[in-house]
Amino acid sequence: MTQHPVGLSAHVRLLRAGAVAGCGMAVAAGGWEPGRWGAILVMASLLVGLPHGALDHLLAQTWRSGQTVAEQVNFHLGYLATTAAVVAVWLLAPVAGLFAFLAAAAWHFGESDVLHIPRSERTTPVVMTRGALIVFGPLLVAPEFLEPLLTAQTRIPVPATGSPVWMFALALLHIAALAFAMGWGRRLLLSSVDALALAVLMVGAGPAIGLAVYFIAWHTPDHFDAIRKDVASVAALPALVRAALPRTLVSGAGIAFGALFVDPGDWPRLTVLAIAALTVPHALVVHLTLSKPNLHLEAAPATH
Repeated sequence: MTQHPVGLSAHVRLLRAGAVAGCGMAVAAGGWEPGRWGAILVMASLLVGLPHGALDHLLAQTWRSGQTVAEQVNFHLGYLATTAAVVAVWLLAPVAGLFAFLAAAAWHFGESDVLHIPRSERTTPVVMTRGALIVFGPLLVAPEFLEPLLTAQTRIPVPATGSPVWMFALALLHIAALAFAMGWGRRLLLSSVDALALAVLMVGAGPAIGLAVYFIAWHTPDHFDAIRKDVASVAALPALVRAALPRTLVSGAGIAFGALFVDPGDWPRLTVLAIAALTVPHALVVHLTLSKPNLHLEAAPATH
């Protein structure tokens, strides 16, 4: 089995963490409102998010047994069936659907964000605390962020205020899980800076901007880089773009068509529903890929 580092290098991750944390503190100091550039971040998230999931068929090729037309059709039918099941659960049991989506998203972000460490160190506490930092941390800092969704979708009361203490507590919990898994050393220091930078970003910029910047600057680049290193057919960036383009255009056209029939008052609820419907099948494909012990996405042997 070929061993290779996955995701962006430690130095790139460190520079990115510092730059983005600085941006978060600048936003906090400047008092900028998310609405001033929220639309730009939403569009940017959409532009990187759709191609992000449009490469799932390439990940599946690393563990599916065949590549015949029938295999391809079965994969896409299963993908669409998973999407339909997410929508059905959301509509029939909105509370369960919402929290199941948040849990799935947390696991996916946690699982995907630690590809730079060896498989033996990607323990359940490491994955869970990383995911909680990304998904539940911002909600504990600013629970009002979910108020429009929860009011329209579940009628669950939302706490009036949150506290940034929760964000840093989750960051420290993640660092503790990493220390237990990998021991003390330079790699732990770099991972700790990364986690604390995310906490500063989420607290300083707020959950809307923080999550968008995380998705654009953290999650998606690591995902693209891992695919390019593992799937030979898209090792070159132009090939990666060509592979993602057809499904990106189809998904974008479907979203645009559906938007024509959406009442403006339903946007918060339906936006999160669309995100859930796209995220869950993608997370499932990534999890199935990572669960194969003899395939890919193996980090290089640890060096402290």
